[in-house]
Amino acid sequence: MTFALRIALLLLIAAVLAAVAAWRLNVTYDLAYFLPEPTTAAQRILIERLGQGPGAQIVYVVLPEATAIEADAAGQRLRELRGVRRVYPQVEELDLETIPAVAWRHRFLLADLPEDEAAWQEILAARLVDAGLADTEAALDLIAADPLLASLDALSSFATAAPNYEYEDERYLLVQTTVPAFDVGGQTTLVEDLRATLGDTGFAHARLYGIGVYGADLQAAVRREATVFSALASIALAALLYWRFRSAAVVVAIGAPMLAGAAAGLCSLALIYNQVHGIVLAFGFTLLGVVVDYPLHLFSHRSGRSAVWRTLRIGVGSTLAAYGAFLLGGSAGIEQLGLFAIVGIGVASLGTAWLVPGLASKPSSAPPVAGTPLRHWPWVAVLLLAAPFVLVRAPFSDNLAALTPLPKATLAADAELRRRMGSSDMAHVIIVRGADLEAALVGTERVAEHLDVAVEAADLVGYTSIAPLLPSQARQRQRQQALRQFAATGATQGERSAFAEASAAMAFSPTAFRPFHDAVLAAAATPNWLTYEDLAAAPELAPLATAHLLETGDAWVSLVFLQGLGTNVDLITARIATLEGVELVDLKDASRALMATFRERLLTVLGAASMVIGVMLLLLTRSPRRTVWLLGTIVAAVAVSTSFGAWLRDGLSLFDIVALALVAGLGLDYGLFYSRAASQSLEAADTRRAVFICALSSTMVFGILAFSTTPALHGIGATVAVGVAAAYVLARLGCYSNPAS
Repeated sequence: MTFALRIALLLLIAAVLAAVAAWRLNVTYDLAYFLPEPTTAAQRILIERLGQGPGAQIVYVVLPEATAIEADAAGQRLRELRGVRRVYPQVEELDLETIPAVAWRHRFLLADLPEDEAAWQEILAARLVDAGLADTEAALDLIAADPLLASLDALSSFATAAPNYEYEDERYLLVQTTVPAFDVGGQTTLVEDLRATLGDTGFAHARLYGIGVYGADLQAAVRREATVFSALASIALAALLYWRFRSAAVVVAIGAPMLAGAAAGLCSLALIYNQVHGIVLAFGFTLLGVVVDYPLHLFSHRSGRSAVWRTLRIGVGSTLAAYGAFLLGGSAGIEQLGLFAIVGIGVASLGTAWLVPGLASKPSSAPPVAGTPLRHWPWVAVLLLAAPFVLVRAPFSDNLAALTPLPKATLAADAELRRRMGSSDMAHVIIVRGADLEAALVGTERVAEHLDVAVEAADLVGYTSIAPLLPSQARQRQRQQALRQFAATGATQGERSAFAEASAAMAFSPTAFRPFHDAVLAAAATPNWLTYEDLAAAPELAPLATAHLLETGDAWVSLVFLQGLGTNVDLITARIATLEGVELVDLKDASRALMATFRERLLTVLGAASMVIGVMLLLLTRSPRRTVWLLGTIVAAVAVSTSFGAWLRDGLSLFDIVALALVAGLGLDYGLFYSRAASQSLEAADTRRAVFICALSSTMVFGILAFSTTPALHGIGATVAVGVAAAYVLARLGCYSNPAS
């Protein structure tokens, strides 16, 4: 089979695999994919509720230099959009249409009935004011059917406490959406509609914040940057290869194994996983910087190509062993990275081997060389210089935010905006554990009693819990019993009850609350308990139910989100200290502990893989001196890249650790070729040129990636670019050829 036919067949295989991948691939941007299995209750809450809190379906809109009238007009336009449930601030109208059916149907189970005439008079006085302000018949009907406004009060308890919709020259809108935060497609459409509408109202420069916005923007950014950087890297690499070989056919031939490897990696992910993380795809393609070296070496060496392939096999085997460790990484995202790398590198190396028979080695009459002496001092000196930088300052960052593919400025602006708006504290949450759902609900009600006291004492601005919307069965039975007693004493002004006396004192007509009377009698006669399933089945209430309640194995957990906690953590902790099964959790501490454990596991796995690779190198090279030189050179390059990340980029994230494995793989490639004994001087010269082109291409590709605005991709690019440059220089300095070459 001719060489051209081999290339064509390889490209055809790549096209078929890419088509299968495009058909099956489903991309996600859920950060939880890169988190390990939790070991504590706090870590479990952190992972299972990441991005699913009470504000997950909220979009914050910042209108710069807006007047109240302009902000109101913009809010009115946004209310007309599909996918928007409400836009705040707005005057809440008393209307049955705004109340979910399940909450209205069980309204008498959501509030305690007043016990005396004075309490009823206070409530009816408030309804008298509401009736005077109401400008619709529907509002009067609502008051007549439920003077307690129990369902409205229960729903309003989930609103932000004391929201501030104005700050300096900015005004804020809070958009409550119906689109789930994890529905990236729906969020993308909604965000586009929001921005287009704001642009039509004169706020083209309005800023949007929120989980859904970040998901939509991240998808667009990753897609855009993947397209731009892939194009730039491909053009730069093609130009470099053409400059080196002066042949477009050679450029295509070098790219064929890489394309086949990329397509195979994508196809494997698409067939095995229901969802693949976008960062895996973006980083996975960068791994192909390793495989482009394989055909580069074959084409760069004009003689002795069989010997070249023998050296390549050592590098391929060692690299596969390193990335095989990621399959034991402990998270779906890391496992996906490992699978992509193993399949991609494996197929690319096989594709390169497939091309070898089509290449004829060019004979050379150049004189032989005596071998390749190795210097140990370069890597020893660099390692000694880099070690203090690594040891003095902790090189790794256990901050979960380091994994977030959002710029630090965006995260800081988001936190400040939530603080101004009085949103829930993102760092602390109260966990109420119960053996069953009823125990968790009872515990939540007890917590609420203590937190109400804290709010009155100004130790806390507010809180949200599921208690107002889903009372425990015990409390529902108490309210049902009170409902029967109330029905027995009469619910209209014509009978001598506390309600009747209060209604008469407020001069309501005898039939004003007839709908309330009839509903009470019906509810008292036929108990209708409110359940978690009722809330979960209601589209408007399901997000609240799932955000505050979750089942973990054989237990239930209820979450209470805090507002305006500030520095009063110890005060709130003391208030709930006597409650069994209740804990105030610092999610930042939980995330740091989780990431530290995960990092230690990953480093342990990689350390074990490194030992295996060391043994493999010793067995394959049969040279202890060469093996020590190879490992020392790689470790020194990794140390340089690590110290760079620790001091200039505030520590290495989980992605950077993976990138360091890539540095080691590329460094091993350079070291293997520089340290092998060349049989001829021409071959030694070819090796120098080949390794230089490999290092230059990798540094160039990852240097381009370092300009990404996505922190994870920027960090990967910078880490690998620095490490590759260091690995090349160390390998070159550590190896010198016979002067005859």
